[in-house]
Amino acid sequence: RDLHSFPTRRSSDLEDLVIVSDDGRTEYFLTQGDGDAGNASWAPDGSHISYTERKPEYFSGKLEVVKFDPKTGQGDDPATVYTAPTDRGGGWSIGKANWSPDSKTLAVVLQDSGWNNVYLIPAAGGKPKQLTSGEFEDQNPVYAPNGKSIAVTSNRKLKEEEDIWIVPVDGAAPKQLTHFDTPGVESSAEWSPDARRIFFRRTSPLESTDLLVADAAGNAPPKYLTHTMPKNLES
Repeated sequence: RDLHSFPTRRSSDLEDLVIVSDDGRTEYFLTQGDGDAGNASWAPDGSHISYTERKPEYFSGKLEVVKFDPKTGQGDDPATVYTAPTDRGGGWSIGKANWSPDSKTLAVVLQDSGWNNVYLIPAAGGKPKQLTSGEFEDQNPVYAPNGKSIAVTSNRKLKEEEDIWIVPVDGAAPKQLTHFDTPGVESSAEWSPDARRIFFRRTSPLESTDLLVADAAGNAPPKYLTHTMPKNLES
């Protein structure tokens, strides 16, 4: 049975998470508490779901993990694996976590250092491990299918642009995926099933947003898969 999760406000003024079967006939409220729940993410094993819960007393959020039984459509009580420091301005808010392929670790952006850096949090609970560090903003971590690396968007090269960087989970030095003459913004990294390529979007002052693919090892230049508009050429 295929199941899907989505946020809803049908039960109250708060945002809850609902599990719905693929045929739309079965629904199960994963959360029905006194706080908002969002940023849900299914684990690859199909039996765990992470989400962020926010309440007035911990506005920045708690990262919760629920064990879910696809056969019965029922979930256990959530387990808190991380609580963000309180910041009423929302600067410490927890974003959407990305699961490792073995469903044991969550990659999530935290601001414990004062900057957006990537941390690895055990799904069973435990101290977060800081994977990236520095005075720059890392965002949107995505695990490679082999679990060896994580792709992130980062402005670590130039503050006014965002590039995709490959961060090994063993602590080796990160590397920039591609190099362009014109600064731009890259986003929406997605690995190929064999972890050898990365698909992403890129826009620049000279080009609208296009879809590209790059060799994850950096052995070949990136290839444009779409051309939404011709480059603006200087006269």
